[in-house]
Amino acid sequence: MPFLFHQKICSFLKRHKNKFIFTGVFLGGVIGSLKYAEYKLNSFVAEDQKKIMERKKQEKAFDQVQLHACSLVEVMLDSVLKKVLMLNDTEVILRRLKDKEYGKKLELWNQLKVGVFSRLVAGIYCLNLVTITVQVQLHQLAARGDVQTYNENMAVQVFLSLCHKHMLSEGIAQVSELCHKITSDIIGSMPLQHHVGGENIETALRSVFSCLMREMKIKSRNTELEGAFHPALPSYNTDDEFSQNEKLPQNWLELTFDILESSDCSDVFFECFRESVTFIAEAFTANVENMAISSKSSYIKDEDILPLSIPLAKALPLLNTKLKSVYSADFLQRLMINPIMGKFAFNVYKSCFDLPS
Repeated sequence: MPFLFHQKICSFLKRHKNKFIFTGVFLGGVIGSLKYAEYKLNSFVAEDQKKIMERKKQEKAFDQVQLHACSLVEVMLDSVLKKVLMLNDTEVILRRLKDKEYGKKLELWNQLKVGVFSRLVAGIYCLNLVTITVQVQLHQLAARGDVQTYNENMAVQVFLSLCHKHMLSEGIAQVSELCHKITSDIIGSMPLQHHVGGENIETALRSVFSCLMREMKIKSRNTELEGAFHPALPSYNTDDEFSQNEKLPQNWLELTFDILESSDCSDVFFECFRESVTFIAEAFTANVENMAISSKSSYIKDEDILPLSIPLAKALPLLNTKLKSVYSADFLQRLMINPIMGKFAFNVYKSCFDLPS
């Protein structure tokens, strides 16, 4: 009997051998697939966690660089503002206008008109040059600091110092000279009796800036750095101290020039100028509205329509004080947290960080 039972079992196994093999292979495949899927899922989660940690690390490092850049720009802007005010000195004209014995008042008013607008545009232009250039350079330095030697890092820091020195010695003068010529052509014919409001001031400043950008592009053609940022960097061919900086990484200048000449950088430059001009126009409008409330002056035109406006001659002394507010720490913070500026700065940092060693 046991023999028959054993025979039946063997016969059953022989008849269904293929089914058992198929089932075994199928179950093995399923278990193997599940194990592989579990392995891939764990690998994906681990890789994703690694990327998240790396991104958080980059963002933390980026925020620290942004704070450092803001502090550095704030320190640098003090000397930049002094240079801009020295080269676009309207205080002398104002003092002569107050001097009753000084003649040629109309000529002085026309000089003040050109001087005030030229001073504002040149000052904002230089503010943007310094703010953006410093961010580009510091984010490059921070992102590549781990793959550069100590001597290379020191060379880059010397390069940053040379750039600031160049801005103060030549760059601001280039911008101011060109800006004064353009402002004279555009603003020179505007009547002093013409009533202006915040919107008119903003339009005038934008017009001068647009022409300045075009002229700067023409002036910098066939140079190492073409476009708006031409006054921000010294020439490698003409600046001896700059060209002798042999330890500067070879690709550093090329990368800096590529970033500053990019369309993204131009967009940020225009956005910073727009923000600055809007700030000035808003401050001017607030001044005029306060004047209207406090004095009910006859020269203020409202006609129940906002915004209020005043004669250009009355607007000039108000506008003459606005550049210092644009160079304040509060406004610099406003520029730095601008979404377009922040995105651009992070892209610079990330792209430099991802470069091969």
